Amino acid sequence: MIYDQATTADIPKMKALYQELTQRIHELEPDFFKEAQQSNSFFEEMIFSENSDILTVKNGDNLVGLAIIQLSNYKKRLIILFLKSTHFVIV
Repeated sequence: MIYDQATTADIPKMKALYQELTQRIHELEPDFFKEAQQSNSFFEEMIFSENSDILTVKNGDNLVGLAIIQLSNYKKRLIILFLKSTHFVIV
């Protein structure tokens, strides 16, 4: 597996993985969480911002995980770590 910084070329696969995540969370908590899709601009902003980044996990050409990291005013926080539909953490 290869861990790397996301690029705009990763966006289509990241969108699919993100949608899989929101669908899975919706299945677990349907009263509290709605399925969601993100636009390309959401991922572009995270990639190019000085206050955020996206890290990817790839197995060959397959994107199998991603971590969205965002710097807030008071601390760094990991927003989402998602490895396929079997493991995810929201902090």
